[in-house]
Amino acid sequence: MQDFRECKDPVMQAAQSIKKVRSRWPATIAVAVVATLVGLVVLTATNRTTDSDPMGSLLATESLVQGNGMALDHYPDLVKSVLGDRVEVVNNRTFYYFPIGTSLLVAPVIALTSAFGVDVVMNDHKIQISLAAASAILTFLLLYIMARRFIGRWMSLLLATSFWFGTSFASSGATALWSHNFGSVMTLAALICLVTALQRQQTSWLVGSAALTGAAFIIRPQAALLAVGVLVLLALRWRRGLPWFLAPFAAVISAFVIFSHTVLDMWLPSYYLPQRLDGGEFWVALAGVMISPGRGLVVFTPLLLILALTLSSWRRI
Repeated sequence: MQDFRECKDPVMQAAQSIKKVRSRWPATIAVAVVATLVGLVVLTATNRTTDSDPMGSLLATESLVQGNGMALDHYPDLVKSVLGDRVEVVNNRTFYYFPIGTSLLVAPVIALTSAFGVDVVMNDHKIQISLAAASAILTFLLLYIMARRFIGRWMSLLLATSFWFGTSFASSGATALWSHNFGSVMTLAALICLVTALQRQQTSWLVGSAALTGAAFIIRPQAALLAVGVLVLLALRWRRGLPWFLAPFAAVISAFVIFSHTVLDMWLPSYYLPQRLDGGEFWVALAGVMISPGRGLVVFTPLLLILALTLSSWRRI
């Protein structure tokens, strides 16, 4: 009888494997459908802010691809006048003022479009929205992957969908190629690597988390808070992982400093320096971030209200 069971075991295991694969298909298809919907929402939305701060980011990329560093001096005066305060003059050269991480990240895309004769000046709006759609899809998928580290497929899908459609991922991120679009992608990927490292107690995952955190900082300097948070977490819960995070993170930041000094002739762009925050009113800025109708976190992230209701369960989670 025992021999019979052993003989049947491979067959039973194969049947169970097939059953598991089949059970994954509905959720996988649902994730693909929602991801497609996310992309379509970004591509077809009518609320656009491509002429706001993001205008100029792709010009900096085109300049880099064309071998002009990231300076914008060679563009017509009309283009530079339209950019207005989105540019700054450093050492008699004109540069895009806002974070240049996105400009660096999408360089391969602009190199490809330039090879086909696509001019960024004339197609800035279209390229921004196309890249914003790509970042939105990646953000949704990473939200789902993050949730899957803790809960089942369908609840993960519900949570990821709620987070994208119910936060500024949609209300702001779908309107233009903001720095926080791909900044969110890098941040989520860094957090997934961090969670995996902690769950599996494998320091190798911290290397990926550190590199992605460094990339998130380059794309969106506010991600420095993520690096601080990770370091505090590791110091409290897993000190052995500290060097595995610190070394790669420092390497990425060092590479960016060297690039900035070599290409831009400054150690860091002014937007990355703490002096940019001087002279502001803290409480006014905090109110603007939290409740202003233009960018308030509570206004544009109603999902926070649901999370507040679960406050008592956070420690258990």
